[in-house]
Amino acid sequence: MEYVLQSDCLKKHYNDSIALDGLSMNVPKGAIYGFVGKNGAGKTTLIRLICGPKDYAFNSVTSMVQQFVQGKMRMGLEGTFNIADVRDLADGVIAACDKGRRGESYILTGETVTMQDMFREIGEAAGLSVKSYVLSKEIARIAVKGLAAVSRVTGKDPLLSEFNIYMLNRNNEYDCSKAERELGFHCRPFSESIRDTVTWLREEGFLKATEKAEVIEISPAALLSLLFKKLVPIR
Repeated sequence: MEYVLQSDCLKKHYNDSIALDGLSMNVPKGAIYGFVGKNGAGKTTLIRLICGPKDYAFNSVTSMVQQFVQGKMRMGLEGTFNIADVRDLADGVIAACDKGRRGESYILTGETVTMQDMFREIGEAAGLSVKSYVLSKEIARIAVKGLAAVSRVTGKDPLLSEFNIYMLNRNNEYDCSKAERELGFHCRPFSESIRDTVTWLREEGFLKATEKAEVIEISPAALLSLLFKKLVPIR
């Protein structure tokens, strides 16, 4: 049977909190696979750990790539990402099973990139010349309070949350030297993962080869106005 995603004893920690502890799964090609669990069970953490081509579930990275190329994403939040390619994670998990020492844990991670890096890599991979605006965390926190109030009135989920800001501004630097040394783990450059993702999206028909994108550089005040208009359309 062909699998599009496999994991064996996957673990993830946030400081002293355990988000994922020994998760193993096999997702067959073409299968509809869901995660069920209470808040904080680690569902979102699992999905956000991976990127790369053949992501038919469209996790946060693949969705961002698609929206950026289609011109639907006009801003980003200040912060960093540390995401490994799913192909390298799969190789790392297999290597841990074959070479890992009993009772030991290994960190499998990629390079840390900023939101500006993300926009630039997507633009270059898609052959686009774009401008981007990154919302500072200070302005984002002001926006969160206002959007939360609007959300209570409209019943729609806010576009930004304190959790979004936290995830992008926490310490996203991880050391995978132990896995490199003992397992031979290696994570390909982030630019390669993004380039392969763009190629796969176009081959599968999720992106048109002629699509153009423009992320406009605007002032913080104008950006906040744009955020509110998305929730409360001006008639």
